[in-house]
Amino acid sequence: MSAQDPDVRITRVRLTNFKGFPKYSLALDPMTMLVGPNNSGKSTIIGVFRALSVALRTARNRNPRTIQTGSGTRRGYRIPNEGIPISLENAQHNYSDEDAVAEFTLSNKRTLGLVFSPDMGCSLVIHADGPLVRSTEEFKQCYPIDVGVVPVLGPVEHDEQLVEEQTVQRNLQTHRASRNFRSYWYRRSDDEFREFRHAVMESWEGIDIQRPESSMDMDGTSFVHMMCTENRMARELYWMGFGFQIWLQIMTHVLRAREATVLVVDEPETYLHPALQRYFLRRLREAGSDCILATHSSELVGEAERSEIVLVDKTQQSGKRLERDAHVGAFDVLGSRFNFALTDVLRQRKAILVEGDSDLRFLKRLGSRLDPPALGGIRTPPPIALGGHRPEQAKDIAEAMGRLVGSDLRLAVVLDRDYRADEEVEKIESELSADFEVAHVLRKKEIENYFLTPAAIERTLRSRGQGSPQAKDVDAVELLRSVTERLRSGTESQCLAKYVDYGAKARPGVDHATLSREALEHFRSRWENLDTRLDLVSGKEVLRELNVSLQDHGHKAVTIPQLASQMTADDVPPEMTMLLRQLDRLAAP
Repeated sequence: MSAQDPDVRITRVRLTNFKGFPKYSLALDPMTMLVGPNNSGKSTIIGVFRALSVALRTARNRNPRTIQTGSGTRRGYRIPNEGIPISLENAQHNYSDEDAVAEFTLSNKRTLGLVFSPDMGCSLVIHADGPLVRSTEEFKQCYPIDVGVVPVLGPVEHDEQLVEEQTVQRNLQTHRASRNFRSYWYRRSDDEFREFRHAVMESWEGIDIQRPESSMDMDGTSFVHMMCTENRMARELYWMGFGFQIWLQIMTHVLRAREATVLVVDEPETYLHPALQRYFLRRLREAGSDCILATHSSELVGEAERSEIVLVDKTQQSGKRLERDAHVGAFDVLGSRFNFALTDVLRQRKAILVEGDSDLRFLKRLGSRLDPPALGGIRTPPPIALGGHRPEQAKDIAEAMGRLVGSDLRLAVVLDRDYRADEEVEKIESELSADFEVAHVLRKKEIENYFLTPAAIERTLRSRGQGSPQAKDVDAVELLRSVTERLRSGTESQCLAKYVDYGAKARPGVDHATLSREALEHFRSRWENLDTRLDLVSGKEVLRELNVSLQDHGHKAVTIPQLASQMTADDVPPEMTMLLRQLDRLAAP
């Protein structure tokens, strides 16, 4: 019976007292993509599976025996310390005297454990409640699994000596694998090499590779060579680029993954162009084995399904899948735009939360009118649209993204004022400032209001001529007075309702009549002046009514981009100028 049974897979790993994890559980799916900031524990999980790979090789070549661990006598295998690919000095959480344990649950209900004892090193132990395992054959029948590992990769040897298959296999999952790369393919069958060659040619345009050949020097030492052709020019593999050498090795391990229960990969993006990263993930899915992949790559995360992404956080007791767990449910606000937004956040470690899809675009238009301009660089932080005035949701997203990206995450949030009172605006900003580097509630009703300046309107009309022959001269100030007056009733009722509603919560001892009188006096004082009136009304509604009036006067409708192009720095209010400068500093490298 082969070491691997395709119907048996590893379904869960539980860590107890292991390195940064006092207690942790991770459920495994066919694709498990580990994401999180540096020092979140991703490499620790990868290291556990690397150690299991070594331990399984020992178990398939030796009979089990009774061994002593820190927690008692067990049935299993003592694993030589020099073969373990992780540091044993700090295996125990906070250097405790208790055993560090990694327990693996299989789909056939059996379990295996790696036990790291402070004084006795590493052991692979067989679950005490399972069947008695007395031989290597019984072990293979009860635990028909194998763990494949993409090792630390490096350049191939200049002159690679041909080594025997035993040496190739011994070094295959270690840092020495690169030194035996040509020997590996020299020892493979023609069918295996043809498949490898096809995969390389499919993924790397203009390249062909030839089966390795051996030669012998005058001393009788055998060497192995591998010729590659790029755009009809033949060269030995050593003289190809480092990136291509790495890619050949990665593809080799992906093809080998079909023989493993699970393939473990740690940050493959270190070596790969974004297009190759996407191709690599597709090949992983086609390989037939499960995969555990740790990454910071926005390309890989962007190509993954949400259910495949696991947020690793060693302060929690289990891994959280973005699709399934309420613990990270704040990401649901991103909807179908999740991958796009998340990948950019991972890349830049920055984001700007806004209410609508067009808000950041409007902010950039205003920024372009300043001297010097703001938010004009290509590295503007990615926007995340909240879909409305949702400060609590913004805080949830900030917390979730902080766990995902780390402490170096820089966030801004810009919300519409709508019809809120000054006191409520100040309270919202104060609460958001704990989670955001820039937290701002607009002093005008919404972002469109900032483009509705009389000077910009008149310049826009002049820049396009008079419109139709019957077009009448327009005084933008008077036109805006007329348009906004038609919106007074609805604006007044909204402002009063918001003022009273917030005042009743903030000042519970004040009756509604008093609050209503205060709100009305405040509204009327601001309505008298056109500048402050334009703060209160809906910018979208004003623009719509303005265009109706312009067309009645024989003019064409105006748009936000047209108005923005005619604005000067003096047309941008100091409040908005200050906000744009803050966002520009956040966007800077």
